[in-house]
Amino acid sequence: MRRKPPIVLGTKRKKRSPHPSHDSEKLVHQLRRSHEDLESRVQQRTAELLQNNQALEAEIVQRRQTEESRLCALRSVVETQEAERSRLARELHDEFSQKLAALGIGLKGLGDELPAQSPLQLRLAELLNIVDGLMRDMHTLVWKLRPPALDDLGLVDALRRYTGDWMKLSGIPVDFHSRGLGGRVLPPQLEITLYRIAQEALTNVFKHARATRVSILLEDNRNRAALIIEDDGRGFRVEQLSKDGADAQGHFGLIAMRERAALAGGALEIESTPGSGTTVFVRIPLSAQPRKGETGK
Repeated sequence: MRRKPPIVLGTKRKKRSPHPSHDSEKLVHQLRRSHEDLESRVQQRTAELLQNNQALEAEIVQRRQTEESRLCALRSVVETQEAERSRLARELHDEFSQKLAALGIGLKGLGDELPAQSPLQLRLAELLNIVDGLMRDMHTLVWKLRPPALDDLGLVDALRRYTGDWMKLSGIPVDFHSRGLGGRVLPPQLEITLYRIAQEALTNVFKHARATRVSILLEDNRNRAALIIEDDGRGFRVEQLSKDGADAQGHFGLIAMRERAALAGGALEIESTPGSGTTVFVRIPLSAQPRKGETGK
């Protein structure tokens, strides 16, 4: 006697589709449509990204051109200022200085002709003191406009002389050192840039830093002119330089120093902390400077 197969409760046999090939075609069609939709969205998004990227590149180019135009205009202004400074310095030195010297000689000659006991001798002595004071002031003004040593002796000797005069005026000791630039002739525009930055930095120290010492290092560091100026003054917060009121805080000179370094193709960095002094780093590639005889335009 055959046994009947056991009945399994809770299970149902799945019905097979009468048209399996039709379901497969439908699935393939859906997958194809999904793929086409995805490709369309990818292409649309790619086109949008490409358009945005082109717009961004155009904006970057425009900003770069605007910055280059600004630097070019600023460079022209600085070069015009330096040319005018040089012209005024020459006129003061060649004309005004000679006239003052002639006036002093004339007064001395007049004093020699007067009797020793003449009451005019005292007056002549006062006038000679005035002429001597004018001569000193004139030489100081010439140095501020365009130091002759910069043209005659070069940057190293000009800075050494200027720091010595500044030390006497301010009463603040200055340690000046030069390394790797002995006897090397730098491009005139680079020399005046570094000289003006050092001049402005020392002016800021005198006016704002309340320092007791200053150290300056000028060197040729891997074919880059490097100028480091450090003081032990009261310092400040560097982020104040980016504020609109920076000039009111006495930092406009530091911004001008950055502009000068940028015009020469270099960069200026400032490290400072309140109560811990300030250090100014200037680095300008020598390869970016025009050679002697080139205009740089």
